[in-house]
Amino acid sequence: RDIDRMLNGMKAGQMIILAARPSLGKTGLAMNISTNIAKVGVPVAFFSLEMSTRELMGRIISSEARAPIRTADDVKDNITALQQAALRIISLPLYIDDTPRLTISEMRTRAIEMQAKHAIKFIVVDYVQIMKGEGQGKGSNREQELAGISKGLKAMAKELGLPILVLAQLNRQAEGKERPNLSQLRES
Repeated sequence: RDIDRMLNGMKAGQMIILAARPSLGKTGLAMNISTNIAKVGVPVAFFSLEMSTRELMGRIISSEARAPIRTADDVKDNITALQQAALRIISLPLYIDDTPRLTISEMRTRAIEMQAKHAIKFIVVDYVQIMKGEGQGKGSNREQELAGISKGLKAMAKELGLPILVLAQLNRQAEGKERPNLSQLRES
């Protein structure tokens, strides 16, 4: 709710960037946002370029059950809560695509298919620096490639008429800073 108030909601055509240093919980927060959106019946597409569907579902179910699943004993001790959480999660309109190194055109095609089949209204991309650029030509660099990917994601949000939450990593220079800024996005 606090994030919703700060952003004044996530609106159709918007591309929202969620950025932080590695291992600070970007994926966890994005999964939490996605799950909560799906719980109110809004279909969500989650493009996970880093983690497998199995890993993501494990994390989502663990979070929903409020039970760790790091060891076999964890699972054994919390089996009932985990089973109940899994049943709740499986019924949600949450669609995960874990295809690695997608290009923007491949993602767009998959998103259009999901929108036609499942009426998705929200997309998460985890995370932008793993996406593959498309034919930038000789002499182009990773910064130009990521700029093209970002433009493509924004265009996709507008074309599909839905918000896209894009996860990104920050440079080392962001460490210790109180307020990161766009210039600290890695490789951009």
